[in-house]
Amino acid sequence: MEEPKKLYIDDFMSDEDDGDGDGKSPSKAIDRKQYEENKSRFDIKKLISNFILKKEYFISHKTTNILDDYDLDATPIGKGSFGTVFKAHEKNTGIVRAIKQVMNDKIVNYDGFMNEVAALKTLDHPNIIKLFEVYEDSKCVYLVQEFCEGGELFDYIAEREHLSEAEAARVFHQITSSILYCHKNCICHRDLKPDNFMLSTKEANALVKLIDFGLSRSFFKYH
Repeated sequence: MEEPKKLYIDDFMSDEDDGDGDGKSPSKAIDRKQYEENKSRFDIKKLISNFILKKEYFISHKTTNILDDYDLDATPIGKGSFGTVFKAHEKNTGIVRAIKQVMNDKIVNYDGFMNEVAALKTLDHPNIIKLFEVYEDSKCVYLVQEFCEGGELFDYIAEREHLSEAEAARVFHQITSSILYCHKNCICHRDLKPDNFMLSTKEANALVKLIDFGLSRSFFKYH
């Protein structure tokens, strides 16, 4: 029996436009004729188990007012290469997020910037900051991200002056794991430093998270 390949939602989208401009029609998601012709070649249960939902399918890009959905603290908690970061609470759930505000006039290449945002939507790794939503208005782009309450790795090391060999090995392993994952996904961070790693919590053995992809680039033009 032929081994089924990995399948994505995109594989079941027809090329006929449904009117929303994306060029694909969910109403014709399954080509029934093709399915009937080929179903005998596959183990259907195994095929279903290989069906993949990409992370970017669940990250929305909104043009509504972000203040309708989030309460932002007045004082920033940090500044990155191209933006200011605020602690915020999601109004409906109370969940704490970090929202990075990037001014449009600071974006030299808008298309390139949005291509990198699109690339970041695909990243899903325990040692990389998670992107949940994107908002955009006439002045700013807002990246709704995971909130890391443990602070910067730089400050963590400075407060202790040094790390034990065991702790340094644990931290370094997580750093290299995040970098390797980015490179496997054709993304180069280009701004690696202790300031751009956060600790997920204030607890011992907190996860190390790579942040601030403002200078990142894809190895090839991202589509």
